[in-house]
Amino acid sequence: MRSLVTLLLFIGVATSSASAQEVICVNGSAPPPRVCRDITLPDGRIIRCAEAAPESISGNTCWENAYIDLQDALDEAATLADQGNLVEVWVAAGTYHPDRGTGDRTMSYSLHKNVELYGGFAGWETYRDQRDFVINETILSGDLNEDDNPDGSFDGGTSDCCTARDTPGCDDPVCEAIICPKDSPRESECCTRLWSSVCAFSASVICCNLCSTRNDCDNALNVMTAFDTDTSAIVDGFIVTSGRADSFPSAIGAGIRIEDGGATLRNCTLRNNVAAAITTIYARSSDVIVKNCLITDNLAFGNSPAFGSQTSGSAIVEDTVFSFNAGGGLWLVADRGTVRRTTFIENNGTAVTVGFRTRATIDDSRFIRNSVQGSISGAGINTNVNSQTTITNCEFIGNESISSGAAIRNSGIAEAYNCLFTGNRGGGAVFFNGFGSAYLEHCTFVDNEIGGVDAHHGIVELKHCILWNNRNYFGETSLPAQFRATRNQGIARASYTVLQGYDGPDGKFPGPGNTGAAPMFVDEDGPDDIPGNEDDNLRLRPDSPLIDAGDPDATLFVDRDLDGHTRILCGRVDFGPYELGIGDFDCNGLVDLSDLADLPACMTNPGETSTTAPCNAFDFNADKAVDLADYAALQSIIMSP
Repeated sequence: MRSLVTLLLFIGVATSSASAQEVICVNGSAPPPRVCRDITLPDGRIIRCAEAAPESISGNTCWENAYIDLQDALDEAATLADQGNLVEVWVAAGTYHPDRGTGDRTMSYSLHKNVELYGGFAGWETYRDQRDFVINETILSGDLNEDDNPDGSFDGGTSDCCTARDTPGCDDPVCEAIICPKDSPRESECCTRLWSSVCAFSASVICCNLCSTRNDCDNALNVMTAFDTDTSAIVDGFIVTSGRADSFPSAIGAGIRIEDGGATLRNCTLRNNVAAAITTIYARSSDVIVKNCLITDNLAFGNSPAFGSQTSGSAIVEDTVFSFNAGGGLWLVADRGTVRRTTFIENNGTAVTVGFRTRATIDDSRFIRNSVQGSISGAGINTNVNSQTTITNCEFIGNESISSGAAIRNSGIAEAYNCLFTGNRGGGAVFFNGFGSAYLEHCTFVDNEIGGVDAHHGIVELKHCILWNNRNYFGETSLPAQFRATRNQGIARASYTVLQGYDGPDGKFPGPGNTGAAPMFVDEDGPDDIPGNEDDNLRLRPDSPLIDAGDPDATLFVDRDLDGHTRILCGRVDFGPYELGIGDFDCNGLVDLSDLADLPACMTNPGETSTTAPCNAFDFNADKAVDLADYAALQSIIMSP
């Protein structure tokens, strides 16, 4: 039984061009005839009915007067937005399909400028902040017949087109002709050389009826579309699922396809979408904002990601999780890309790809157990020629690639600050510099295989870094296993850096400030006694020779460490991504009651953002102020066992 749409449509003033402030409600939860009346809310907003029945007036809330079809509401909202209004559409819990019951795969929910779509309502709310989109799941689904089998496979059919073999071609001539058309020499290898896993996967997407046992071949091509929009087109609080973009030109963006415009996605889950290429979010020549979303269990052909931003425009991704996506996580192939506080975990494909000429900033993010098996690419981050990427306060743990660069493969200009690399495994160094240049500061590489940092081509410079217990193909932890230049085109430089096997100032890395001294981590292999995973504590012990041992004249590009604490405490900066000494005002190696007694004298006035040494020892959140939040953090440390 297909559920009825229940939604509230709110029209309010957002810009100087908006001409009205009113609310329009229509209720589809009760059978026709739809009845409604105008209602004035306490704040002055007016509820109006789009299709009033003058002869029959009842109901006293907007939810008793709602649209039956979400498409109708979006059409009305677009008309009102074109008149200069800002429109909000409130959608109650339920599952909604874009086809109006026709089974038409080409239909989608079309976004519009200045129309904001909100899910998560129970059907009684009068203000948006009363909703709960976690409890009240509001689902936009491409499963038009509501008959998908999510436990099915993409290669469960009886045709041999669906499985890889060492012989060319397959048993279905129609599918074979689609996979390797005569006018495409690159694809024709499937029919002239061997039917590889790539050919089989192409068949599982394109020749769906032969291969899939998921019963999703009739799903919508795109659940949502956004053409000629901008970031004022907002989708907030929805689950977007079961799109299947397998037919050109709609072979991309099964969840949402954005072209020549923009959109904002907040508080959304995008899952179980399938596409021949970029699966869940496709953006071409558009500005896209994604915040606080979960992008998971989506499937794309080859190494295509769940979210791709291409050609021009920008992408901003914040507080989001990419997990278990087949094909990878995020492509930043537009003009600009920004990633903040985002986790990429167990994606089969590169987590973040930075494209040709793209300028990317990646901050405070985690890359955990991503893998690349079928291409020469980094599993964590892969940058292309002429790109510029700045990576700050990130963790790379347990990533794996068959090629060099399990964590990062760089072919552009890359800078990394306060980053941690551990437990990564690749066909070569964990950080591999292809044809670009890289500067790494305050980064730790420990317990990686195979190798730490490789300046294969171009220049790689390290400062205040720690490279320890990284192993080569033979399990050796020699100096070349930590940092090397494998070809004459590569130049490797280091200063104030720990290099296991360091051969002195007359060796390969004359310094200044380089050392081979053991770092003395708090707990290199963690509680499970297994090095290279998330429970390892790679902060330095108070007796480490690397504390206050950095460049005495250091000028920092990033003034906070991987924990978010302020940098340069007790005189000189430490090695590695973590700074020891937060809370230790008197620099005696202890955080105790004497430090707590000193904190009041360092308190800044409200609105002040200037903290200098030694008071910066109390700036726990690196906001350049010492306030009650810092007092609470210090007190918590002192009181902890």
